[in-house]
Amino acid sequence: MGSVAYRNRNPGNLRSSPKAVGKDPNGYAVFASFVDDYDALLDDLRAKFTGHTESGLGPGSSLLGFFRAYAPSSDHNYPDQYAAFVAHWLTVALRFPVGLNTTLAEIWKP
Repeated sequence: MGSVAYRNRNPGNLRSSPKAVGKDPNGYAVFASFVDDYDALLDDLRAKFTGHTESGLGPGSSLLGFFRAYAPSSDHNYPDQYAAFVAHWLTVALRFPVGLNTTLAEIWKP
């Protein structure tokens, strides 16, 4: 029972990862543990933010572009609304204005 993310021990709902132990019938990665997924999720986000994925994302990509790649509407997501929600909370947390066109490099400073 539970959500796909719970059943697959994949809270990031990643489609693939070298750390996955398989895939479910819908193409989502399955992990041995939630810890493995969080590790894989951090790796995936780091790769997207630095331009090391096939997604086409990189440091110059916008927050909106990130969510359109990470949570595409083709997976029944609402990337524009996700981006607006995250921009609002990043503005609160970071104490500087973050908008849909804010670049990943402006947000993520290794």
